[in-house]
Amino acid sequence: MEYFKLKNLFLILSIFWINHTYALIQTKLKMLSTKTNVNDLRAISNDGKYTYFQNSNGQLLLSSNYEFKVLLKDVKSTQYHVKQGKLNNILISKNNSFLTNYNINKNHDLYLTKTGSDKVTYIGKGLNAKFIANDKYYTYFNAVTQTLNVINTNNNSLNWKIKFQKKLNPYFIPQVEFYKKNEILFTALNKNGNSTIIKYNLLSKSSKILFIAKSFYINYEMCFSKNKLIIGSFSSNNYKKSNIFEYDSSGKSSIYQSNTDDLGNLICSGTNQLYFIKSKLNKEKGNISKTSEVYKIDLNKKNYKAEKLSDLNYVRQITKIGNAIIIPFHNKFFVLEGLSDFTKFDKIKK
Repeated sequence: MEYFKLKNLFLILSIFWINHTYALIQTKLKMLSTKTNVNDLRAISNDGKYTYFQNSNGQLLLSSNYEFKVLLKDVKSTQYHVKQGKLNNILISKNNSFLTNYNINKNHDLYLTKTGSDKVTYIGKGLNAKFIANDKYYTYFNAVTQTLNVINTNNNSLNWKIKFQKKLNPYFIPQVEFYKKNEILFTALNKNGNSTIIKYNLLSKSSKILFIAKSFYINYEMCFSKNKLIIGSFSSNNYKKSNIFEYDSSGKSSIYQSNTDDLGNLICSGTNQLYFIKSKLNKEKGNISKTSEVYKIDLNKKNYKAEKLSDLNYVRQITKIGNAIIIPFHNKFFVLEGLSDFTKFDKIKK
């Protein structure tokens, strides 16, 4: 009996603490409003007409015009992730053992579809699926075979498999970006476990190392904005240095430098805006604390300047949903830029 009393007390205190924490959030940012529970939301089309969401029954659903269709179905608590391309292409990742298998190397089932379509095609097993080169290719990493797969979106007979060496870091998953013509860039680890960026030619199947991190604690990130390839170098632990630069055939051009261990999480938008998480060390009355906020750099301007956008103090992640830049924060979604209210487009029939 005492056990259940303590358990109920703990539950009440937990609920109180969560509600208290929410009440303490003071921000000028708008919260994302959708026609379904935001925690179930997986994607919204750029025009707001199509919404992808999951439910507790293991289904991934598509909502539009006051109706919804089941795209995929599996066991209860199945988790889905939806990646949107630039030309109405969609990649779906399905993990049906989210609550039973905690192996970070477990591959997910991957599917390809079009925005608004209820036809879904299975494409393989892997992680970190994404589109590159304006949706000309999609890529994913098979954690079991340690293979990076590059496939032509319109003709899957045109495909490449890039084999990685034995995994030195169980948490490492390569990032991939299109470079130019038939070349891609991807991140890898050298024999010492340091992060590298490798250029790979899809026609000749030849590769070249472009960058090698000076420290084990440095991590590379990449994103593509219009015709600009952006690379970020972010550190952790005691190696406090961050760099963001543009890379092209003439070399690299500096965009941003800092002597802090910024979190990074680079996101490029189609309007040449660059978003990332910057850290700041605060010293007040002998106390040292660290905060982190989202900053933006306008790549259209000649003089690059990092502009602070958020006011939440402890941002750990940013993502993109439709054309909106979003901060997931304490089970809420705050909108940095873009449309925040998607409820006016349509609502799911009850």
